Amino acid sequence: MPLIRADCVFPYFTGTPTDVTMNTFHFYTDDWDPPATATLLRQRLTTFYGLVYGAAAARVPYVDWPLAVCKMFDLSEPTPRIPVIQNLALTGAGTATAALPTEVAAVLSWHAAPESGVRYQRLYNRIFIGCAPSAWMAAAAVDAFPTFTTTAIANIRNAAIALRDADTLGLQWKQVSNAGGVTIARPVAGGWVDNSPDTQRRRGVLASSRNTWAPTP
Repeated sequence: MPLIRADCVFPYFTGTPTDVTMNTFHFYTDDWDPPATATLLRQRLTTFYGLVYGAAAARVPYVDWPLAVCKMFDLSEPTPRIPVIQNLALTGAGTATAALPTEVAAVLSWHAAPESGVRYQRLYNRIFIGCAPSAWMAAAAVDAFPTFTTTAIANIRNAAIALRDADTLGLQWKQVSNAGGVTIARPVAGGWVDNSPDTQRRRGVLASSRNTWAPTP
């Protein structure tokens, strides 16, 4: 069965190729037959991100949502591989102008079932879900750090459950390990979402202005 890598790419308004957020998933399929199988996979990932981000009014405006794509690669093919590209169908421009910095992300982790003789580090993957509106954050308090809200965490958790529960024998979400140069794919058994924000510095954007100072003569 072919192992398919799906790169979900969210471009920013700048149009610069490096100004993107990307997440990677893996799936096994009985028959990689674009566009039929690719369309089914794109639909599942569109559902996943629809549950994560919600309607256009809840999404940040600096992402060009209608141009978000899923790039799918058959890993059994020789490199360089030519991707099958389909839009994620996240229609409408985002209007949630109160947004967190581009580096801030929620972490979704998933794992395979434990195996004797296999270290747990080889049994889980994770992605960093960015492009987050300020509404994802709960307020700090004298006895509480700022964290993601229970609603934001539940939306990501429910999106992962829906993706796993959509598994069929013809198309299954997989946890992948490349340890030692050998790729091993296992069924996704479960996972978790932490409420503590994480950061991805590579997703930072350049400053648009600089306010300088110098000693007074």
